[in-house]
Amino acid sequence: MVPALRDDLRLYPSADHRDGSPAWTLLDPARNQFFQIDWQTYLILCHWALGDPKKICDQVNSRRAVRVDEEDIKAVGEFLQRHELASAASEQGTELLTKLRMGRKRSWLTWLLHHYLFFRLPLLRCDAFVTATLPYIQWLLSRGFAFLTIIIAFVGGISAIRQWDAFVGQFVDTLSLAGLAGYLSALISVKIIHEFGHAYVAKSKGCRVPTMGVAFLVLFPMAYTDVNDAWKLRRRGDRLAVGAAGIITELYVACWATLAWSLLPDGQLREVAFLYATTTWISTVIINATPFLRFDGYFLLMDWLDTPNLHQRSFEQAKDIIRRKLFGFNSDSVEYFSSSLRRFLIIFASVTWIYRFFLFLGIAALVYYLLPKPLGPILAWIEIYWFILKPLFGELKVWVRLVPRALTQPRFYFTLLMLVVLGVVLVVPFDSRVTGMAQMSPEISRSIYSSEAAQIDIMPPRSGSKVSENQLLLQLSSPDLELKLAQLDARRELLEWQTKQASFDEQLQANLRQAEADLVKVESQVDSILEKMDKLEIRAPMSGTFEALDPDLRVGDWLSQNVLIGHLFDQSSWQVVTYLSEEEVARIAVGDSSRFLPEDPAQLPVNLRVKAVASESTRNLQDHLLVAAQGGDIEARPTDTGWQPERAIYRVTLEIVDPRFQRESQVMRGKVIISGTPQAYITPYINSALAFIVRESSF
Repeated sequence: MVPALRDDLRLYPSADHRDGSPAWTLLDPARNQFFQIDWQTYLILCHWALGDPKKICDQVNSRRAVRVDEEDIKAVGEFLQRHELASAASEQGTELLTKLRMGRKRSWLTWLLHHYLFFRLPLLRCDAFVTATLPYIQWLLSRGFAFLTIIIAFVGGISAIRQWDAFVGQFVDTLSLAGLAGYLSALISVKIIHEFGHAYVAKSKGCRVPTMGVAFLVLFPMAYTDVNDAWKLRRRGDRLAVGAAGIITELYVACWATLAWSLLPDGQLREVAFLYATTTWISTVIINATPFLRFDGYFLLMDWLDTPNLHQRSFEQAKDIIRRKLFGFNSDSVEYFSSSLRRFLIIFASVTWIYRFFLFLGIAALVYYLLPKPLGPILAWIEIYWFILKPLFGELKVWVRLVPRALTQPRFYFTLLMLVVLGVVLVVPFDSRVTGMAQMSPEISRSIYSSEAAQIDIMPPRSGSKVSENQLLLQLSSPDLELKLAQLDARRELLEWQTKQASFDEQLQANLRQAEADLVKVESQVDSILEKMDKLEIRAPMSGTFEALDPDLRVGDWLSQNVLIGHLFDQSSWQVVTYLSEEEVARIAVGDSSRFLPEDPAQLPVNLRVKAVASESTRNLQDHLLVAAQGGDIEARPTDTGWQPERAIYRVTLEIVDPRFQRESQVMRGKVIISGTPQAYITPYINSALAFIVRESSF
């Protein structure tokens, strides 16, 4: 005997499958759930009242449309019982229903975890309201209004392009707390309009719209409208219209708001139009149109492909090809698709996995840093486990079950060999290379900076010129300093006169102490100005070769304070300097061989040897070519005396041991490769992960 069907179930004709076969939709009104069934299942359910599997088979087979057996009847019965579509009037049905309920029973911790990751909050029973107001907005759903909006979009777009500078300028002006509040308000109102777009189009197609509300994905709110009744619609075009209604509504708002911004004068109304124009364009493209999450784009793609439950079915196709490539056999339980659709589903699943990986990782990072410890880390790790690690562990369990079956397949042993090779490459320490960006320069050098903001009076020597110690390199002048000095000289003369005349004037006598104190202060300021003016005459601190940094300097050009003008080198001996992290420094020692590869491909590599390794981290980086601002790889911020690294790095000095090396005339940047202690490729990642755990585990 077969289990009896529930009396309240309803069957509706649906759009034909892609292969042309008819399809039906089975409605469970108690839970407002829909199940799409094929022709064979439909014929079986039509004769389900016979109660006996053999009689059902005879009746279905008598029509000669399809051939079924008792196993097919059994499968349909299991489907009905699994989804609680069968009546529980019998003792067996009641027992099965009880088992299903017990299997779904969850602990309070599991319930809390599930509702943290995703839950819905219905806010409005809107079916009666949408039904009553539909006649008043019916014109918004017409083709005439759609064509008019297309014209408006074209006109508004042209007008916005002609005012593009003003558009960008207003966008920059909104990057403030008030602007963010405005964007948030516009986004909320647009999403409400978006959901009513779904509701009105669904109602116009004859569907029921029971509720609207807010769904929370990892506490991130998203509006939703219950339009499950759209599965009743037989025409695929009608279902597509319901699914696309929200996006189209937002595009309508964007088009009209863009035109309004172009035509309105400056003021509050124009700002509101700008907020709606930018918010709708961005939210539609970035959020609603994406098919990688269960947003409008997903349901549109699902209806267009006529592939319900698209994510799960595409995931199964991708998992199947991975298993076949790894274990070498086909799975009999995987659904059949045409070759072109199957390729698309595999690519779609792969892109979805990558998209979700980075999305959920980003959300976890936001939760981690925005919420206080220990709540933030706990919730972040829960999300990473649930959305990333749990599916991965589930697939690994399947692989373990497949191993006994795979032992007869040659592909499995090839995969095993590749895994062993990969493990050896990752775990065995054979990589002895320690690399870093390096600077080749003379051992003795001095950097020449401008001491004050000043104007060039006498140009520095040409690049490559030989200079002697104390030779004039650059003469600067500062009208600001000269003006301050003249003002201070006048002030000093006045104070000196007041102190000399104090004995003849009672008022000056009363202010004598203040005048003397002011005189001392002014004289100190004069000495400071004179000291700064003396530094405007820049002389060579040693003999050597001068290399100008900017060959385009001219007399009369202005220089800011602490501008690097050039370098003074002693060309008799050269060295290579690099900066390494603490982990990298631990792998090298004095005497290790190395090699310098210049950035200029015309220059030959140079053999080196480690000469010295600093025991303390560098606080003031003088080798300016290695900082990121100059094209290097060291993140550093400028200071009055050089550059301060953003992280702990250690200076490593290497001497040149290559007999082919010729003395260069300028500083060179390149890459240095040091032969240090071997380490495994995976070691830096493990160390970084452990350091992160230790650093962040302190509350």
